[in-house]
Amino acid sequence: MPEKTHEGEEWIPIIRTRSFALMRGKKISALLEKVKNQNPAGEMEWEYILTHKSSKEAKKVKTGKMYFFFGSTREGAVRFVHWQGGSFQSGWYALDADWDIHCRAVLK
Repeated sequence: MPEKTHEGEEWIPIIRTRSFALMRGKKISALLEKVKNQNPAGEMEWEYILTHKSSKEAKKVKTGKMYFFFGSTREGAVRFVHWQGGSFQSGWYALDADWDIHCRAVLK
C-alpha cells in the first residue's frame, strides 16, 4: 500500500529514467552536475521503490541495470538500486566510478 501524506492522500512517485549515453566513459560526478537541474529523484523515491517492490515504479528499475538517484548524495557517493537475482541491491555508489552502458539516472 502506498505511503500516506500528512493530508491522508496517497503519495506515489512518478519516475522516468535516462541512459545519458553521451556520458559513457566519464565519471559519475560529471553526470551529477549535468542532472542537478533536471529534477533528479532522491531519497523518497529510492525508499519508495525499496519498500514497494511490486509497484509500477519499482518494475521500471527491475532490468538488471544500475539506477542512480542523484537527488540523494553524500560526500563522494550517490544512492543506487540494482535488481539482481530476484531482489534489490542498494546503497551508496562512488561518484568517481565511470558511467557505462549499464547505468541509468532516475528523474522525477
